[in-house]
Amino acid sequence: MGGNTSNPTANTSTQCSVILRGASANQEVSIKKADGTEILKITPVRTYATMLFTSPLLAQGTTYTMYLNWTQAWTFVTTSMVTSAGG
Repeated sequence: MGGNTSNPTANTSTQCSVILRGASANQEVSIKKADGTEILKITPVRTYATMLFTSPLLAQGTTYTMYLNWTQAWTFVTTSMVTSAGG
């Protein structure tokens, strides 16, 4: 999160990454797998335009849902090593 999002590429990444649309300050952000397993939960102190999230818990070809303040914001599938989601 912050001023500029880096640009990972599929040929240089060793784990999946997702570039997500931003959220407002103090808005809880959560990402869950389809089975309900939470893989990210943060509450940013600043508003941000985009977030780059990478984790060994992200798996290619898997469906995830992002929640903002406990409300479903959007669902995405990691279709490649680097996926853009949420607009």
